[in-house]
Amino acid sequence: MVRTDDGQAAATVALDTFSDPQLWTPDEQADPSMYLHRLIVRRKYAGLGDDVLDWACKRAGDLGNHWVRIDVWTDNVGLHRYYEERGVKHVRTLDLADYPSGALFQRPATNWREAEQPQVIAEQPQILPTRRGRFEPFERALWPVLNQATI
Repeated sequence: MVRTDDGQAAATVALDTFSDPQLWTPDEQADPSMYLHRLIVRRKYAGLGDDVLDWACKRAGDLGNHWVRIDVWTDNVGLHRYYEERGVKHVRTLDLADYPSGALFQRPATNWREAEQPQVIAEQPQILPTRRGRFEPFERALWPVLNQATI
């Protein structure tokens, strides 16, 4: 969760190693990757998604992964464009009758803007200014996602 200073949720995201076998090939699954799920940003904090995506790529790279991957609704071309404008490349689109998220994308698991901007999402809560200045400074915190081994 990404929270404001007063504890309100600004965004949420899940980053894990689960790869849906109906979407990703065995060769892709064998390549160390993390998968982004449910990236949601409150409209009031538009622009924060860029920082969350940058954080996810850096975090995945720091953990030894090669890719951050995401599946997106096949017919949501606006979201496809959003990710492509942020360096996420289209891999392929699957036509699955029982699953609408067949548009597959991936980005290298590194902080691709490191030379351009410092990372603004941290492991521990801290007060940071926003990169774009379109909204007030707020606390950005990442809480670890529990995996089955820790439950």
